[in-house]
Amino acid sequence: MLSLIVNFLNIIKYLALSSDIIKNPSIEYKYLKILSTGYMEAFRCLAQDCEDNCCKRWSVRLDREHYQRILDLGTTIPTLQATINSSVHITPSPVDKDHYATIEMNQQGYCPFLNQDALCQLQDLGGINVLGNTCANYPRVYYQIDNTVEMIGALSCPEVTRLCFRSTDKSQLIPIKPETLPRKNYRLTLHIDTQKSNYYERQFPLVRDEFMRIALHPDYTSKQILYLLCYLSQRLSMHYNNDCNDSIESVFQHELKRFSGPDIINSLLAHMDNFQDLSRIGLITVQSIFSIRIQHYKQDPLTPYINDIIESYRDHMPFEMDIDTLARIYFKRKKTILDSVHAQLENYLSRHLQNCILREWFIRFPDPYHYIQMLTLRQAMLRFLLYSHPSIQQWCKADANHTEETLHSVIEEISVEIFYLFSRSIEHDITFLQNVYSALTTEDMMNLDASLAFIKGL
Repeated sequence: MLSLIVNFLNIIKYLALSSDIIKNPSIEYKYLKILSTGYMEAFRCLAQDCEDNCCKRWSVRLDREHYQRILDLGTTIPTLQATINSSVHITPSPVDKDHYATIEMNQQGYCPFLNQDALCQLQDLGGINVLGNTCANYPRVYYQIDNTVEMIGALSCPEVTRLCFRSTDKSQLIPIKPETLPRKNYRLTLHIDTQKSNYYERQFPLVRDEFMRIALHPDYTSKQILYLLCYLSQRLSMHYNNDCNDSIESVFQHELKRFSGPDIINSLLAHMDNFQDLSRIGLITVQSIFSIRIQHYKQDPLTPYINDIIESYRDHMPFEMDIDTLARIYFKRKKTILDSVHAQLENYLSRHLQNCILREWFIRFPDPYHYIQMLTLRQAMLRFLLYSHPSIQQWCKADANHTEETLHSVIEEISVEIFYLFSRSIEHDITFLQNVYSALTTEDMMNLDASLAFIKGL
């Protein structure tokens, strides 16, 4: 067991994925239909009222058009011109016009154009039309399938996370009015033209719809959703992947139809219930990843939370971190969570799942199972942070004197912070996720046994 931990730590530290997995084209288009979730249509930036300004710790890209507009604005305001000269740099070899220049953060990690009221000087002086596409569109992520554009909210924004958690329409895509969006032209993360795409991309909407059907099922817990997704995606991926072609059509349709029957669903859920992660692989993996974050990402805003949680376990282990003891304490803590709080956290985990399936197109990966496995691991990490969080533990104590309304509000506040920090620190760190992916692949953890370990082990 110790050797596995050491191997995983070494692999996650040094390995990286091929950049071919992530495609990031820049496409301008005129839309015919725009779909989004209901809560994103209602989204409005909180600006200075937001609990955590998003204008920090990013590498902000500037497209050429708005780079020029910022230069023009600077010619009339000397103090602004000085900031532009010191903090805006042309990209040496721009891949596309959306990455013509970059805004460099200041020594404190904040955007140099923020004023004393934490508002954008560029927008204050020149209006929203002077902002680069990155700033104007965040936290919106855009995809396109033929003539339909999908706009999904990034959970790295606290307000998006809050709206996602509170939404009554879950994450179903609905038509929205174009005028609710900040601009007519947007940078697309991915674009599928089904008349020109390969079989893998062409069938993506059908597979994604099936994933969402499972994820939106009102009777499934987040763990049940994950296992069903893991099983279905693993079966599909044996034939359906980025190397497939039309010749797999019959077996592809057969797998989808086979999965729609109630007997196989009941059988899978029964198998999941009976599974025990005796190897502690799930907990070992999560603990290894968090150890890396503590050691090598000390300035990251999520790190203090991770460190406090890990230290709270060390208080019960005077010597080295023992996985069996860690597991015993973790599940003991989990049992103290009130039923109402458990249901609330389950809802948040399910919403995160739904958002990710919509926002992160699995065709960036070699096959759908590799994507779902990585999502399963991220959910395990989130579950560990939520159920180990000292404040959540404190509020669930039997002698705590509070109303259900107060409890719900406090748990929501804590959860929003965990989820948006996790999204900024982990889910936006593509390089780190690539290293994790390589570690899982090297350690032969891209299989259903490992999936169940991530699901049941936490």
